[in-house]
Amino acid sequence: TPLEIGGDVWIGARAIILPGCKRIGAHSIIGAGAVVTKDVPDYALVIGTLNNKDLVIASGSNINVTASENGGIINNGTITIGDGAGSAGSVIVSDLIFTNTNKNAIVVNQYSTKVTIDGNNFDLTYDDTYATNAIAILTLGFVDETTIVNNVINMESAASYTYGIDLAYYLDWYTAGDANGQNFNVANNDIN
Repeated sequence: TPLEIGGDVWIGARAIILPGCKRIGAHSIIGAGAVVTKDVPDYALVIGTLNNKDLVIASGSNINVTASENGGIINNGTITIGDGAGSAGSVIVSDLIFTNTNKNAIVVNQYSTKVTIDGNNFDLTYDDTYATNAIAILTLGFVDETTIVNNVINMESAASYTYGIDLAYYLDWYTAGDANGQNFNVANNDIN
């Protein structure tokens, strides 16, 4: 059976697409070095290994960020969802491995809706040179319908404050968000 590739698809260098994959959905990205064994939906980002790069999912984006079969490793990278000005609706971040030093892993900005963070592993280290709060997953201001489930968060920190998950009303230390976040589902997370 031939492989069906939707429109506006990017396939990175050394990506491997195995026979189990019959379709790569439209507007999807297969990252460099990713191994794909099953169908990829529309608007998906499949990560192999990403080193020292931050991802920003802008407002209006609907995307599924997930691991390839060989890892989905983010080394010293932060995924930022939304720009704080408009909704970054229907974003799923799943099955990734974060290995960061002095860097938070996921930030969900104000006005983001329908964000799911599921089944990720975080191995985060903050030394005494890190000058702010150590946080694996942070929401800022008014966010709605946020699900944070089944994540494993391991943190070693010399920072003044260390949080596995922080559902913050404030945008920074001095600026309040437009409202409290609402409709959170936070369950089955292992934080050490």
